[in-house]
Amino acid sequence: MKREPIREICLLLMISIIIFMAFLGSSRLWDRDEPRNAGCAREMLARGDWIVPTFNGELRAHKPALLYWVIMGAYWLLGISEFSARVGSAIFGTGTVLLTYAIGCRLLPRPGAFWSAVCLATMLLFAISSRSATPDAPLIFFGTLGIACFVAAYFPRANGGISLPQSAMAREGRVTNGGAPSQTPAPREKLLPLLGMYAAWGLATLAKGPVGFVLPAAVIFQFLGLEQIIRRSLAVEPSSQTRGFVGGQLLRMRQVLSFRLWWETARRMKLALGLVIVLAVAGPWYFAVGVSTDGAFVQEFFLRHHLQRSLEPLEGHRGSILFYPAALLVGTFPWSVFAVPCVLMWRRDCVTEWGMRAVALLLSVWVLVYLGVFSIVQTKLPSYLLPCYPAVALFVGHFLARLPKTAAPDIRTWTKAAVVVLGLIGGVAMVSLPLVAQRLLGGESWMASLGFILLAGAVACWWLFVHKGGQALTNGMLATAFIFTLMAVAIVPARVSRHRWLEAVIERLGHMSTEVAAIEFCEPSWVFYFGRSIPKLTRRDEREIGRALSEGVLLVPEATYAEIKSFLPPHECLVAGPRFLRPEKILLLVGPERRNLLSQAAHLCDRPTSLLTFR
Repeated sequence: MKREPIREICLLLMISIIIFMAFLGSSRLWDRDEPRNAGCAREMLARGDWIVPTFNGELRAHKPALLYWVIMGAYWLLGISEFSARVGSAIFGTGTVLLTYAIGCRLLPRPGAFWSAVCLATMLLFAISSRSATPDAPLIFFGTLGIACFVAAYFPRANGGISLPQSAMAREGRVTNGGAPSQTPAPREKLLPLLGMYAAWGLATLAKGPVGFVLPAAVIFQFLGLEQIIRRSLAVEPSSQTRGFVGGQLLRMRQVLSFRLWWETARRMKLALGLVIVLAVAGPWYFAVGVSTDGAFVQEFFLRHHLQRSLEPLEGHRGSILFYPAALLVGTFPWSVFAVPCVLMWRRDCVTEWGMRAVALLLSVWVLVYLGVFSIVQTKLPSYLLPCYPAVALFVGHFLARLPKTAAPDIRTWTKAAVVVLGLIGGVAMVSLPLVAQRLLGGESWMASLGFILLAGAVACWWLFVHKGGQALTNGMLATAFIFTLMAVAIVPARVSRHRWLEAVIERLGHMSTEVAAIEFCEPSWVFYFGRSIPKLTRRDEREIGRALSEGVLLVPEATYAEIKSFLPPHECLVAGPRFLRPEKILLLVGPERRNLLSQAAHLCDRPTSLLTFR
């Protein structure tokens, strides 16, 4: 390996490790998915069961087992902690950054591969997913690994990967100086990388279900079919000039609807063999968990969490047709500000450089397949688009690499506009973030520094671009994106997590061997930090409520407590405080015989706070 790639890989590793692992265990598990996944792995490890996932003593059929296996391995090596639950995702995220670099070395001229990987590592939502105990990071890694195998099989390496690779459209023969292909037949794809592609997608299926295979396979299928249509259109173009515009369009439509063409595409992909490989990799676990649960896991996983999720919005996750375009812009921030000049740059390069057309086609299909499919699905979450982020990063990385060499007025003008937009976003964040923090957290006005980073970075990038050129701008954006993303995903969560008093209390209660039960609802984070199952009772469970008060602590929302207070056995309120980021309060009730816990209440929290009420 040459010295330059080694230096770039080392730099990418350093950037990825800092962003994905800095303060990784300093914040408590977020949302509901992280504690569910981490708690499920803990329960499976305690039982020594690698097949059936359970959480809080109940079957968890939301996700397959790959993430649980990764977390269980980390628990076994490092012990049970937030860091152990997340470190697997950080490793997968780093691997995806390196895979994006490898794909860029095949598809893009230097230094597009490096800038693509840098963009991916500093994209906001990708960095969050690489620091979360969720199946997104392994899904993205194995999906990208499969596409990287396809690129290795389909796109030849040109001059050691330094100059522009030739796609199948250009491989009709050697590309001439005029940019038109000659008529030498294209070589066939290599078999071994294609087998690796399907094996990787089999592991992706173990990470999050059929989408791990179906969607990346659809990307390759669409790319090969459309690429073949374009080649055939170019081959018949000279003889079809007399057909006119309408005749030419009808000819292209006929090719698109040709069953034979798409059948040949499936054969070129070796789709039947690929399906066998995916089933061989993922099938044994699905079969085993189906047998072990008498079909309950398979039924709930496929019918509820796939079919029903596609037909109707679950858990309130709904949105309009504009949801995913907006989510893509937010998730790929801060690099998404360059969307317009990036499109203009690619449009210009696809006109002047023949080989870039196939690259643009592959990356466009990669993004549009995910965007189109999930726009149809009724349940909408921003994280669903994460597997196409490497393609977005490759788009932006090529733009950044080409920017120092372009003198096109439109591209330079839109680049300046993008820097202005970045500054405006920073200014708005400086004003709004302290207000939001004050309302939800009762402080933390220092979060205005996030907006200041963007505003100061935009001012610096403007000056660098005007006085030093495009290379200085890209370096300035790298520094801005790195500092902003590190602050947003590492430092901010660690500080905000200090306001989560209830998890700290429940964790201490778990260490004191005190029983805990909950009425009406039970947050997954409570179960994880308690370390044991927390029974979820209803208002009618009078006997269980009485036993919970006599043996331990009962968690009750304040509104529910006001309705059932008169029906409860004798009790006292141990401590009351706000639910994290919610307006309601949570009360911790104990029976008279557990009055000794009152003397310890002030020591149950990590730090005293005026928001808590000790009674």
